[in-house]
Amino acid sequence: SWDGVSKESKNSPFTVALLENLNKQEDINFVLRKVRQQVLDLTKQKQQPVAYDSFTDGSLVLATINTNYPKKLSLHAFVIGNSNYKTISKLSNPENDANAISELLTKFNFSVTKSIDRNKTQFLADISNFQKTAKDADITIFFYAGHGVQIEGRNYLMPLDVSGNSESSIKEGGISL
Repeated sequence: SWDGVSKESKNSPFTVALLENLNKQEDINFVLRKVRQQVLDLTKQKQQPVAYDSFTDGSLVLATINTNYPKKLSLHAFVIGNSNYKTISKLSNPENDANAISELLTKFNFSVTKSIDRNKTQFLADISNFQKTAKDADITIFFYAGHGVQIEGRNYLMPLDVSGNSESSIKEGGISL
């Protein structure tokens, strides 16, 4: 299915493509473009991944990060997997996605903060804690698996307790990127 577990994997199409490509010795921006295209092709345009980056100069190749840098970098990742929604449809794969991405980033020597099934209060507390622990990081990665929606050009991540029955409830209960 376009957002479900594939026959070959227990992960979403996005995570399958990301895991496949992060191990390659290619710049992260190129990797994310390839991942996006793979997901669009696989889901017949039904799932449209959102990726933000703040790389302004240079490049980042995660597969070689430990060998190509002249100093030990401080690497932090925040990984969230939300599946068990209260008022909107539950998802089968975000916890698997969060676990798989966490495992890969740990292999790249990231300090990973993983959160599974978070309501809005917990989600915001986790973000605040992550900001404190990773404030001096050389590189940070944020990965989210769960429901998300775009309203008026703004993307919202959906905590477990969000009411998805109107735009106003999503704006109020969602977490804006």
